[in-house]
Amino acid sequence: MHGSPVEDAEGNLYFGAQDDAVYSLTSNGEFRWKVATGGDVDAPVVIVSDGMLLAASDDGKVYRIEERFGDR
Repeated sequence: MHGSPVEDAEGNLYFGAQDDAVYSLTSNGEFRWKVATGGDVDAPVVIVSDGMLLAASDDGKVYRIEERFGDR
């Protein structure tokens, strides 16, 4: 994990990593999903108001990811 994780209203955690991915864990620390990106995700993931996450990757792209299932 790189940077601080962010937490949603249900206690789920979201964070980027230096293995070219964004992860989500439950409030109990159980794995929910992993989304591949084209580069490291060094900056914190941002939760936006429509149930989506934004994650900036070292590949120069910002990924829009659905919170519940990890769909892009």
